[in-house]
Formats: sequence, structure tokens, C-alpha cells
Amino acid sequence: KKTLGVQQGTTEAKWLKDEIAAKGYNVTLRYYNSAPLAVEDLLNGRIDAAAMDEAPANDAASKKEVKVLGTFGMLVEDFGYAVRKEDKELLDKVNASLKKLMASPEWEALIEKYDLGK
Repeated sequence: KKTLGVQQGTTEAKWLKDEIAAKGYNVTLRYYNSAPLAVEDLLNGRIDAAAMDEAPANDAASKKEVKVLGTFGMLVEDFGYAVRKEDKELLDKVNASLKKLMASPEWEALIEKYDLGK
């Protein structure tokens, strides 16, 4: 039986848990507080593989003796940003900037570049 490390509370953790249960894979999930902690356990031989978003995986591969073997494909999820309630001026600027970006041709280019679909 193989052990796969994943950061708890992430989209990939939920997806992996569901896939393992649905398909009966002989895999045990080990949950971590962060992707770098999973990478450290991988390097130390405590787990067989680690799953994480592409950015931290590529970061780990550029700094450690690990290799990115593949990706899951785009798991569509919603993202947001947070500002302090009392910082209305900042919130207004961020919202205006996002609205401007989403109305520009650059927005479509970003969607295509990162294969985000619609």
C-alpha cells in the first residue's frame, strides 16, 4: 500500500479522498499543514508521493531533489481576496482594478494562458 501526502483542507485533498474511495485505490492519504511539509516527508522516505497545486510543486522541484510527474488537470475552484472591513478605500480600488482587468483583452489572454476555461 502506498502513502500519498497532501495538504489538509485543499481541493486536491478532497478530490483525492473521493477518488480513492470511489475507485478503491490501495492508497493511504497522510494530511499535512502545508505542501512543503509533505515534500520534506517525501524526501525523508516517510511517504511515497505528494500531491499539491502546480505552483508549489514546481517550486519544490526547483529547490529539492523531487520531480513533478504530472498534474491532475484544472480543478475549478473559486478564489477570493480579503481586506479589513474598515479599509473600504482599498476594497473599492481592488474591486475597480479587477473589474477593469476582467473587461480587458488581457483577461482572456490570462484565461487561455492558464487554461482556466469559462
